Amino acid sequence: MKKIYTILAALLLTAITFAQTPEKMSYQAVVRDSGDNLVVSQSIGIQISVLQGSASGTSVYTETQTPSTNVNGLVTLEIGTGSTSDDFSSIVWSAGPYFIKTEIDPTGQSNYTITGTSQLLSVPYALYAKTSGSSTETDPIYSSSDAANINNTDISNWNNKLETEVDGSITNEIQSLTVDCNDNLILSSGNSIKIPGITAANEPTISPSIIQTFINNGMSVCDIKAQYCPYSITDSMFYGLNYEGGIIFSVQGCSGYVAAPNDQSSGTTWWNGTPIFVGIGPSSYGSVSETSNIVSAIGVSGNYAASLCDDLVLNGYSDWFLPGWISIATMTSNLGPNGAGILSGAYWCSWENNASEARYIVMGGTNGFMNKGNSYKVRAIRQF
Repeated sequence: MKKIYTILAALLLTAITFAQTPEKMSYQAVVRDSGDNLVVSQSIGIQISVLQGSASGTSVYTETQTPSTNVNGLVTLEIGTGSTSDDFSSIVWSAGPYFIKTEIDPTGQSNYTITGTSQLLSVPYALYAKTSGSSTETDPIYSSSDAANINNTDISNWNNKLETEVDGSITNEIQSLTVDCNDNLILSSGNSIKIPGITAANEPTISPSIIQTFINNGMSVCDIKAQYCPYSITDSMFYGLNYEGGIIFSVQGCSGYVAAPNDQSSGTTWWNGTPIFVGIGPSSYGSVSETSNIVSAIGVSGNYAASLCDDLVLNGYSDWFLPGWISIATMTSNLGPNGAGILSGAYWCSWENNASEARYIVMGGTNGFMNKGNSYKVRAIRQF
């Protein structure tokens, strides 16, 4: 059966005031198949056109690229750097409105079967200012020494600057500011604007609230780490944030673990009465395959700890599993003794002592082996 693919796209317009304006715009899109599954780690063919006047208007620029989606189905590229015979710098941004038309071939060729068009609501500021020739305002300049002292007045002034020079078309005002490794001012919406004089060495630290905003806008942990300064973002800044169906308690490079936002049981047994020793030890983080092995050994009947996690479908994810000893210890370490209010009480983990006993943990308190027939809480986790 022929698959129908869909895309969710977002333009990230980088407004930069270098002496020589880069002729490009950042673009991201999420590609999904007919079952709403992400098209991951796959090369795609894409043709991008800038249309003038309307969604079916005249194309003033067309280029092709063959980027690859990441593990989250996200493709990132820069419009203005693809294969083309057109001149991106010749676009007169003041003569809009303009629309971005994308045509995608998920097989990486040029048989484009997916088409989408969206209006460019806010003209790229630096590109517009370069061609407008009508502004008499002076860009607000911040020296390196002022980099860590951007305040609400600065924010207000920059909002006024944007709204004036982009004909009042800014829809999301700046709520908070920080700076990335490329000296770009980062808006709370995730877009960037260059402020002269601020250097990476003096940049303010990106806060967890800004990271959460990036996540809410569809960026992955790996994307955030790759795009923004590694010395400004630490793994601990992700702890406690909402991500991919749960709450982050561990980050390991581009991977990590999230806990379900709620308990799957306020009290249930480790087993269904079948005395089988699966052989899971203290060094386990837990995994989908490990939990599946427990269920296969014990049997599918009964709502016991492993089966509740194995059967769980939550927030669009079905790969939840019973946490291992290390995972629960990591939750305590990274989220506080009671999981920053996320976890409270005694929980089962996957660690076994023998056919009849498994490990329970009181968050921030005691732990030990108890009969698998005792009732303790269950909180599923998943790996991203």
